[in-house]
Amino acid sequence: DPAASQEIQARCVDLEQETLQGTFSHVLVPSIVALQGNRVLIGEGAKRLRGQGLRKDQGIFYECKNDIGLNKTYHRAPEGFRSAAEIGGKVLAFLRDAALRHSDQGVARTVVTVPASFQANQRQDTVRAAQLAGLDLAGGELLDEPVAAFIDYLMTKGAELVEELSTPKNLVVFDFGGGTCDVAVFRLEALPQG
Repeated sequence: DPAASQEIQARCVDLEQETLQGTFSHVLVPSIVALQGNRVLIGEGAKRLRGQGLRKDQGIFYECKNDIGLNKTYHRAPEGFRSAAEIGGKVLAFLRDAALRHSDQGVARTVVTVPASFQANQRQDTVRAAQLAGLDLAGGELLDEPVAAFIDYLMTKGAELVEELSTPKNLVVFDFGGGTCDVAVFRLEALPQG
């Protein structure tokens, strides 16, 4: 099968983020959503509006990840912006749309990452955010962040890593986040061919 033999490539792309000063492009997209008149700004444009008179959890939404899974309601916000899952859905939809604009092949699967410390209710809210963004996550598509970092390591090292695994090795992944440190330990061993 020719499709199965294609090499998988992962890359970062500069995403265009609307701001009041024009378009800003960068590989990082802040998880911030702002309402400015009839416009919804996501990422850098929303970040630049912090401290500009918008009320938190009403006209500007940031640090919502801390509220995911808590059933907290942003009661002053307009419909569609009243929970952390809804805000997360806006950010994920923005990322999905940007990925589709940068791919001539479409998207076969989507993976969303979460902190390893996320509890069941936080994971369920994250899946809800993905659904609100039009992403249907199947089993295995909600990954702990250290596991995602490990997969990136595998993708980057590839064949070079297989050569290093003539004997079993341990790999420890540290994921330093906003006040947390998630750790994953992997035992790697190359299986004999044949």
